Amino acid sequence: MTEVPSSPSSSLSKSESQQSIIETPRAQKIKDEDSGTRAINQYQILRMLGEGSFAKVKLVQVIGSPDELYAMKIVKKEVKRKSLLPNKGKPQVFGNKQEESMNKEVAIMKKMNHPNLVRLHEVIDDEQQKKLYMILEYVKGGPCFVFGQDPLNEDQARKFFRDVLVGVSYMHKNNIVHHDIKPDNLLMDENRNVKLSDFGTTILYEDLNLKIKEVRGSPPFIPPEAVNSDVYIDGYLPTLADVYALGATLFMFIFGHPPYHEENKYDIYEKGTLEKDPDKRFTIKQIRQHSWVTCHETLPLPDELEKVEVTCEDIEQAVTKLISFHHAQNKTNQYVENCSRETATGQKLEFIVNIIRLRFAKSV
Repeated sequence: MTEVPSSPSSSLSKSESQQSIIETPRAQKIKDEDSGTRAINQYQILRMLGEGSFAKVKLVQVIGSPDELYAMKIVKKEVKRKSLLPNKGKPQVFGNKQEESMNKEVAIMKKMNHPNLVRLHEVIDDEQQKKLYMILEYVKGGPCFVFGQDPLNEDQARKFFRDVLVGVSYMHKNNIVHHDIKPDNLLMDENRNVKLSDFGTTILYEDLNLKIKEVRGSPPFIPPEAVNSDVYIDGYLPTLADVYALGATLFMFIFGHPPYHEENKYDIYEKGTLEKDPDKRFTIKQIRQHSWVTCHETLPLPDELEKVEVTCEDIEQAVTKLISFHHAQNKTNQYVENCSRETATGQKLEFIVNIIRLRFAKSV
């Protein structure tokens, strides 16, 4: 193969709680006609791991180091969609919103450093190309639970749930909400530790007590208050959406299927009665202290790690090609679009309590 350009060894400045991220401004695509090998810089592409509307994830290895494996997320900087408006059938290009979302994901991943969150290793952003390459930690065990497999036993369900919980707790402490917690995004390493992945829908909020109106996530794991008829009036708390998704994930661990497995997504919404009232859900702090989670205080969760900060400047400088915001107020508004200043108190995750009672017959 042709000699490939290695990424530079320089990294971002960091605090003790942050990780070193390599930033590379050049992406060289290489294809060896004899062997059929394809590579981006020093990363040889092995196979596809997953594909979505805006991104693909491929397994790669560092050329010359077969044991050094990563997951390469290839994100489109612009998205072409056909508009319903008459425009002679030509697709319209929507670049700004996609690029803003991409920059936020990169900025957040640069700052997060937790053993239960998939880590970002390198960002390759070539201004001459329409794709961004994110080199991520490869978690070779894949999803820790797949629909159709047998339910987990109590100890394994608790272990996986605790792993996810401490990762989500760390994110919420830093005003970051995942918005797409589900078993498909929970990857298991060789030591059977679970890591939360896929931060494409993740949002950084200035104030977690501000309600939002935008619906994010996957249908079986979206809370009822996010899809009811009053959502555009009242909004809902983003942290409680993550809490609901945690509960639905635990349900799947224990029973082997989502809370309501229906073919029609509207049936899912109509029958989403796990606990419609968000004021009756536990907070993350209450879940961390729950007797089932801590095995009656014999297995306390580790302390939360040091808080990190993701600033507007971090987002603007997330990749080599920067986004220009009109003014500082607009930057803040990006985090809390369509929010209303309503707060919720006394949340209790009645759903998880009911699961524990049904499955393990333990009073809380």
